[in-house]
Amino acid sequence: MKRATLILAYALPILASGCEARQRMLDMPIQDQGGLPCFGVADTREARRHPIKLGAMVVSELDASENVVREVWSLAGRLPPVMLDPAQCLPYGAQPEGAEALVEAAPVQPGTRYSAFINAYIQDGANWSNRSYLGAFCLTEGPEGRQVHQIPSGSIADKARWAACRVDP
Repeated sequence: MKRATLILAYALPILASGCEARQRMLDMPIQDQGGLPCFGVADTREARRHPIKLGAMVVSELDASENVVREVWSLAGRLPPVMLDPAQCLPYGAQPEGAEALVEAAPVQPGTRYSAFINAYIQDGANWSNRSYLGAFCLTEGPEGRQVHQIPSGSIADKARWAACRVDP
């Protein structure tokens, strides 16, 4: 019995910390804006009520066959702070006032898988807490031009997840 209690005492903080982190990882809405992705923050009650400040934005190319992730664009929030609103999105390659480009935007290509990540801070009273937004997308080329497809959450190796992209992982 003592052993089970000891194991439980060690396991509960680990499990609880995992739950808390999970609550702070949110899905990122990705829209098509003229054939290029536009990134937002989840439209939650919390996001509508409290200011959200950009910490960093990273877009990476995913290559599951080689287990490689290549950064294709990244920004860091500086001063004045870049504030995000659920009703707006940040276009790929844009550099809003107050943001510093750490990696200049490389062209995004149809048939390639990409992930996007926003690290942000949300203000609740005098306190700021961290929020992370994660999304995946690809582009396809058709008779009407390029189109952005947001990919459901899941594994990079899941072929069904990437079906809209017409590429194999």
